[in-house]
Amino acid sequence: MTELANITSPVFINRIGMGSKKILHRMLFIRHGETLANNNMMNNVFDPNKKFLNTPLSTLGHKQATNIADYLIKIGFTPDRIIVSRLSRASDTSKPFVDRNNVPVLYDETITEYNYSRDENLCDNNGTWLYKKETSSEFAERIYQSFCKIKAFGEFDNPKQTIIFTYSHVISSILSYCIFGNKTESNAFFHLANGSITCIDLDEDGKFHIQCVNYTKHLENPTGQHSPFV
Repeated sequence: MTELANITSPVFINRIGMGSKKILHRMLFIRHGETLANNNMMNNVFDPNKKFLNTPLSTLGHKQATNIADYLIKIGFTPDRIIVSRLSRASDTSKPFVDRNNVPVLYDETITEYNYSRDENLCDNNGTWLYKKETSSEFAERIYQSFCKIKAFGEFDNPKQTIIFTYSHVISSILSYCIFGNKTESNAFFHLANGSITCIDLDEDGKFHIQCVNYTKHLENPTGQHSPFV
């Protein structure tokens, strides 16, 4: 690709960077659609030992996944690669978009949601992997290391675009790093709606430009903020 997609919402239009710095990498972070747990339809929904395990999407969550794909295709957003967390709620959210794009897909457990309950072996289409219990500091460090690998994809002469299907704590940790520089502590939590879009650009000087947080106008029942910042 030669140019970054010019997303049609006023949130995204003609935003390049402070001092007209060239944007090298646009990253769209998508929070998964509503799950059965989010909708209070599973037993022990608020049990902290089960809160972030592999809960499936609800009917609304599947509809939100389709809304996301329809919107991104409508505005002409074509990523150079797609990164998807391996928990089912993220991979199922990505499916309508993945199925309609001939783009490399990386299924990555390093961008999985914070798990403070217990170690658990999970199995998906890519095999078995360990969903490991960790402290909040360990989680923040994991997400920092993962984000460094994600953003490095755009550190070349031609602009790149990446879409990442992930979770609220993951996106909050990345925003905390971009805004406050925190690598080992996530000291800010952003309330992100299911199916929301957060856009972070990386310029040629390695600076971040947060173009939007919790964007939800593409959903049938938008709930998020519709400005560049929360």
